[in-house]
Amino acid sequence: MYTVEDRILHALLLLVVADGHVDADELAKVREVARDLCGASFDDERLDELAQEVRDAPEDVIDYLARIRGLLEPDERRRLLAGLRAIAGADGTVADAERIELAKAAEALGLDEPS
Repeated sequence: MYTVEDRILHALLLLVVADGHVDADELAKVREVARDLCGASFDDERLDELAQEVRDAPEDVIDYLARIRGLLEPDERRRLLAGLRAIAGADGTVADAERIELAKAAEALGLDEPS
């Protein structure tokens, strides 16, 4: 059974594997963002397990977000979108393609994306 934190971590990981690989810097950023989002319930080992699951069976992050939307409370969806934004901006900028994906993510989560 997936927890809310598992769903958040899974979505963050899907975002970073969208380009076909996960490097150590990207995984470190996911850990940092996940600690901020999940607080005391963050589990390093669980993140590693989910990272392997995502590597073994990647899926489109937008499809995943649309699928879990009804399983998350509005504040959890907002936290998740904030985490996705943090991952997208990890290199100091958010490229146009990333802005488009974030807008799609917000829509899939049923949230308004401020410009």
